[in-house]
Amino acid sequence: MYSMLTIDLNKDVSATVRDAFYAELQKKQWKRIPELTTLWFATWKGGTTADAAITTTKQDVEAAAQASGVAHYDASVAVSGKPVVWKK
Repeated sequence: MYSMLTIDLNKDVSATVRDAFYAELQKKQWKRIPELTTLWFATWKGGTTADAAITTTKQDVEAAAQASGVAHYDASVAVSGKPVVWKK
């Protein structure tokens, strides 16, 4: 099972703070999809419920916000199958 997470940080967030926020997510095993700059995914072990994945995602995002000093963000998560990325 996977989670897809998209996060929009406010425009007033500096590049340094944004990098710190992203580093905190990476510590929680989130991986950014390079081609889609605000899209991240996580892999969950068997037996993890969708509700548990969503709860953990919210906790991970809030922990990253607190650690980096981000006061406001917009986020969305979806529990899904493996992400498929393509280009044209």
